[in-house]
Amino acid sequence: MSVLVFGVSHRSAPVSVLEQLTADESEHSKLVARILESPLVSEAMLLSTCNRVEVYAVVEAFHGGLSAIGQVLAERSGLSIGDLTRHAYVRYSDAAVEHLFTVASGLDSAVIGEQQVLGQVRRAYAGAEANRSVGRVLHDLVQRALAVGKRVHAETAIDAAGVEDLGVAVDPIVVDSVVRIGDDISWIEASPPRFPGLSVDYELDYGAGP
Repeated sequence: MSVLVFGVSHRSAPVSVLEQLTADESEHSKLVARILESPLVSEAMLLSTCNRVEVYAVVEAFHGGLSAIGQVLAERSGLSIGDLTRHAYVRYSDAAVEHLFTVASGLDSAVIGEQQVLGQVRRAYAGAEANRSVGRVLHDLVQRALAVGKRVHAETAIDAAGVEDLGVAVDPIVVDSVVRIGDDISWIEASPPRFPGLSVDYELDYGAGP
């Protein structure tokens, strides 16, 4: 059982593709419900903004979970699977966790350090929680990401910092956020090549999926 992210953003696709994928909040529950029809997906949350459309899911198997998510988004957008995947990115396991921390901290935004994304992540989670599409894994992941995002903005000059300064400014906060959440998820400091100090890895004691 691992976390998987399937997304399209301003960094990977033109505006025209994003517009085809972007879903109103009223559509979120239907799209997520369709994704959860797959027996390989146990939790799912849709983050849809003008700059990104991302599905965060807990999957039993990488390829099966990826296929289920991709099929739903392709049908929703009217894009072929080939066209969709050409503009998409996938993050799995520790890379998926790292990605949400990066997004929540404003480091993947069109304007580096912008705070609006925190509210967007919070609303996406609230909607998923209301629709009962998230469980303990995504709950713990999102809450920790929101907490780190808040601290990044409160305790650093990220809103004014240059990209070259971000690793130095944010590193102590993320290192300090290394904690154990619940009985099954451990947050461990790691060092990604792109943003030193912004990566976290996690372990699921349920056993790794294929």
